[in-house]
Amino acid sequence: MVQQHDSDENLLPPMKRRERRGRQATRRSGSLIGVMRELGSRKSRVRALASYEDPDTKSTLLTEILSLPFTLMAMQLPYSSSSFVSNDFTYDVFISFRGTDTQFGFTGNLYKALSDKGINTFIDDKELKKGDEITPSLLKSIEESRIAIIVFSKEYASSLFCLDELVHIIHCSNEKGSKVIPVFYGTEPSHVRKLNDSYGEALAKHEDQFQNSKENMEWLLKWKKALNQAANLSGHHFNLGNEYERDFIEKIVTDVSYKINHVPLHVADYLVGLKSRISEVNSLLDLGSTDGVCIIGILGTEGMGKTKLAQAIYNLISNQFECLCFLHNVRENSVKHGLEYLQEQILSKSIGFETKFGHVLIGQAGWLGRGSRVIITTRDKQLLSSHGIKFFYEAYGLNKEQALELLRTKAFKSKKNDSSYDYILNRAVKYASGLPLALEVVGSNLFGKSIAECESLLDKYDRIPHEDIQKILKVSYDALDEEQQSVFLDIACFFKERRKEFVQEVLHDHYGYCIKSHIGVLVDKSLIKISFYGGVTLHDLIEDMGIEIVRQESRNKPGERSRLWCHDDIVHESQEFYSDSIVISNVDHVLLNQSNLSDECLPILLKWCANVKLLYLSGNNFKILPECLSVCHLLRILNLDECKALEEIRGIPPNLNYLSAMECDSLSSSSRRRLLSQKLHEAGCTDIRFPTRTEEIPDWFEHQSRGHGTISFWFRKKIPSITSILLCPGTGQISEVDLFVNGDECYDSNYLWCGSNFMASPDSEHAFLFDLKLEEQIDLQYEVDLAEWTHVELKLTIEDDYSDTEENDISEDEKINILRSAPMGIHVLKEKSNTEEDVIFTNPYNRKRKLDEYLNASLSQFESPLKKQRLVGVGVLEIEIFQQQHLEALLSGMRNMVLTETK
Repeated sequence: MVQQHDSDENLLPPMKRRERRGRQATRRSGSLIGVMRELGSRKSRVRALASYEDPDTKSTLLTEILSLPFTLMAMQLPYSSSSFVSNDFTYDVFISFRGTDTQFGFTGNLYKALSDKGINTFIDDKELKKGDEITPSLLKSIEESRIAIIVFSKEYASSLFCLDELVHIIHCSNEKGSKVIPVFYGTEPSHVRKLNDSYGEALAKHEDQFQNSKENMEWLLKWKKALNQAANLSGHHFNLGNEYERDFIEKIVTDVSYKINHVPLHVADYLVGLKSRISEVNSLLDLGSTDGVCIIGILGTEGMGKTKLAQAIYNLISNQFECLCFLHNVRENSVKHGLEYLQEQILSKSIGFETKFGHVLIGQAGWLGRGSRVIITTRDKQLLSSHGIKFFYEAYGLNKEQALELLRTKAFKSKKNDSSYDYILNRAVKYASGLPLALEVVGSNLFGKSIAECESLLDKYDRIPHEDIQKILKVSYDALDEEQQSVFLDIACFFKERRKEFVQEVLHDHYGYCIKSHIGVLVDKSLIKISFYGGVTLHDLIEDMGIEIVRQESRNKPGERSRLWCHDDIVHESQEFYSDSIVISNVDHVLLNQSNLSDECLPILLKWCANVKLLYLSGNNFKILPECLSVCHLLRILNLDECKALEEIRGIPPNLNYLSAMECDSLSSSSRRRLLSQKLHEAGCTDIRFPTRTEEIPDWFEHQSRGHGTISFWFRKKIPSITSILLCPGTGQISEVDLFVNGDECYDSNYLWCGSNFMASPDSEHAFLFDLKLEEQIDLQYEVDLAEWTHVELKLTIEDDYSDTEENDISEDEKINILRSAPMGIHVLKEKSNTEEDVIFTNPYNRKRKLDEYLNASLSQFESPLKKQRLVGVGVLEIEIFQQQHLEALLSGMRNMVLTETK
């Protein structure tokens, strides 16, 4: 075997020499980290990596390369427009330096090397025109330069001129995204960062000179901050005695060439509303920290501007990272080409390495270098949480002023417009509801049109959503499974602004317990939101998208659609499924709010709704709910809210669960008594609400309480079925009826919500009958021992005025008066497994203590006679019988006492 000696190394080709040194380093260190140290810069490491054929070796080397910081941005949707960072630069490079230190040496040589490469470089002793004022000219030159090179020499900080120049360079970097490359020549980076050595001495001298000037002291703080920020950026440090200056300059020129060739991402022609959003996201990125890897998400529905925001941030901070990567259409490409393809794209764009791997390499934040930043845009919150991403920014719509500005720039190519178009613009802004995508599309389509043409176009959008907007918004819908899509369409057509609990209750019959999971998915996918008061909301255009999906099921025959909500469609189909003797067989949800239904058309309509499960008739003009409604055997939910003319309820479906007649103030006394009947309740209609007048709580409510704002009971052995009633005074100030189990509040248990978009406590007296759904509530939140007594309590909440002034708050006396006028009652649905002693209305533990005390006191008086009887030969059995009879008498008396307490 012939061995290759070190002295023969120079005879090998350069690549072989590098590979050999790598193998030697590997043997010395016992790992491939030694190879990395031998190979030097990232670019040389990547070039060397191509010479290795073994896949395991490549993977390990690549992991080491990626351990250096870079920024990776993974995006979902591409947009093409103009750049966030202006491309209109006069210079490629601006060099900031201390003239007496390096002007005729290093800096002069650097300038020549850059110029020889065709890089347009500004240096003040070459480019300043005679007669120009130095400071304005320099400031303008800095602003018009793509990259600023700061040569930190030993005496750089002694020059006030250099420090002012530095502050403006950092300002342009922060505001415009221009790149900054610090070069440490003859000084250490730590001296600049920590203000040590000559930098500390120079700043101390400046501080002594500025003691009597507040303005100058403020500038001193700016200089210190700028020095620290610049020294923390990735740059170049000249190791005197360890490398040639010409090689050092060549590395800088190579770096500058790479950065110049990096083209900023295209963002938008008009950057309306982006500045504040960029600031909020930057605060999450924590760019000042180099500890670990920061991964954040930008969350939001389609068309909300997530990608534009990420692109703008990418352009703004890219100068702070050595390597960059921006991936479009991650979801689509991963499905189409696989994760290996995305990995290859990351390596190619970030470090310029072209290769193919048979396995996925990048998958954990720990595999990236400290200081790296990753931004992921998504509409799926679950995607972020499943990967441990805790911090995210939720993109929100533009406010009215921002929306008008964006609309004007699209419709008129200006921030101003003819005032005669104000009505058109306001209408378009209302239609778009703050969605940037919709504003851009609508604004572009309004361009060049007359007022009449604009009105016609907006009329069309009100009927049929714009195809381009529809296509983008539908992406999230298409990603749902079939049942999730169905739930979304139900919400879009019928349940916008309804309470989440109400929506879950209504849809539970169809979807079962999966409904809660489905609603959670829709929230995670950014299709719906749950408001602070628990209402289900969705963007107007997303609502339109859902409605349009249903309309497309049958454009010309509404009766063949899965859902009907339009009055004209339902009446038309009823008059047609009548001439043909057919019913609307496949429709189970009908929404006819404020449809001007009269007593003449309502019976016709109801005859063809035999299979309907949910029927909304609120805000209509009919006086009588006809008997034919009783044939709707599948109807579970009936809403008659705000039917001001309604007098008689003659037909109630046999399987109805929920009936709401809020603010139906014309209801007759006979109809009100019928709604309070035990027969209706025990037939299954356990949630009822309607106006009252002189009605009291019916006698079939076994337990009643007035004046305390609370009512309670105890149960054991089995969770009982309980219905409660509240006669709510017309104050509008009782906001909640909350459930407590063993002293703990049961959240999401406010029984006063009626599924409408307002709180159910009205300004006139109303009765609320509601099923506590105790078993469901307890199963969700509590573990109770059925062998012991469990305490359940209902409490009323009175809301103070929401204004900031205390004078509008309700006094304690007023609260007491409100509670006195709000009686409550409880009814226990009797079942074979329930006994009277399994549900009680007094504290069983206090009851037992009283009973023990009473028994002890009573039995003590018989102690002597019993002993005497025992002496004269009374048998044990006779004594026990006597004691039992006495005990039964005591218990009878105690039971009477307890019942007296509750009256």
